[in-house]
Amino acid sequence: MHQVLLIDEILRNIFAQINNVALRPPHLRNFASCARVCKAWKDPALDFLWESLGTMDPLLYLIPGVTRVGDAYTIPDAISPNDISNFISYAARVREVCHRPRTTSSFPASPPRASSCTTPTSAISSLPPSTSRRASALSPLRLASSTAPSPGGATHPGEALYLYMDAVARIATGLEFLRIRGRVCERMTETISTLTGLRTLSLCIGSDISPRTIAAIASFPRLEELRVHLDGMDADALDEALPLSGPAGQPRFPALHTLHVRSSPQVAEVLLARLAPRSGLRAVRLESDFKPRVVDAWTPALALLADKAADTLADLSIECLTNFCEVPDHAFPPKLHFTLATLAPLAKLTRLRKFHLDASVPADLTDADVAALATWWPAIEDLG
Repeated sequence: MHQVLLIDEILRNIFAQINNVALRPPHLRNFASCARVCKAWKDPALDFLWESLGTMDPLLYLIPGVTRVGDAYTIPDAISPNDISNFISYAARVREVCHRPRTTSSFPASPPRASSCTTPTSAISSLPPSTSRRASALSPLRLASSTAPSPGGATHPGEALYLYMDAVARIATGLEFLRIRGRVCERMTETISTLTGLRTLSLCIGSDISPRTIAAIASFPRLEELRVHLDGMDADALDEALPLSGPAGQPRFPALHTLHVRSSPQVAEVLLARLAPRSGLRAVRLESDFKPRVVDAWTPALALLADKAADTLADLSIECLTNFCEVPDHAFPPKLHFTLATLAPLAKLTRLRKFHLDASVPADLTDADVAALATWWPAIEDLG
């Protein structure tokens, strides 16, 4: 073996390339084999092997005596410190866990025994301090919670994940990355509101998010990246729940540099109005909900964005895809094409390097209009 393959940084770069291009089942087997090659390869290979899990089963089955019947786990009452340490040593490698129901035909009538799943981590507090401190290695944990709605609608699918999320919030106190997609219950959004240490947050949970949750998120001091779907959000309710500044005059979204929001123009306007006068926004993606409306409805939000991020914004994407089935009068449809006048508020973004516009109706821009865009944005590198 060439000596360069024993250098950890180079080896991890090679494994990262394999991780990006290979299909999951074969490359997982490859990483397992790589871990047995030599001592220098063991830790890097195991890190990639355990980085992303499609279920909690591999972790929980590290604990002797764990059994599963349906969606319920049974964990022994007595777990030795050595078994807990072994569990934590592998859990520290996990960065993403994706939870999905076993079938889409029905969701369990009662939530799975998620509390049983938390038994090993809840036992951490009884271990020696040196072992307990290793629980911090669980962060940053990437939690991708994907749930399919129940056709009968009898049970809220998010209820089954609440206890698990609550345990994550208590144990992984340094959690920095959280991604949730699907239905959630109200108690789960309340738990999310307490995760003030998050740096990256993605919430694609439809109408389950409330103005109160958004108000709590706006005060997270370290939040740098936010993606949120607010299709059903009422702009007036959000405006009432989210004051312009915090209780002691603190700015909203103080550390935010990347924002991806799907909403109506009015809701986007409320959010952008809460940004500091000279915010640190560097990348923004504005995604319209699918209701038909004139594109000029976005003008106030675009003007606010240009005022707040004139000195910093380098990447801007606007997606305006209208559902034509909902157009009230097909003989006189609303104005759906962007023009130079619609984009005029963005002339202040002199540091813009990338601008993408994706609309149902192609933009009405002449060659002269494109030349005008180039004068607005002298640093532009990518225009599409």
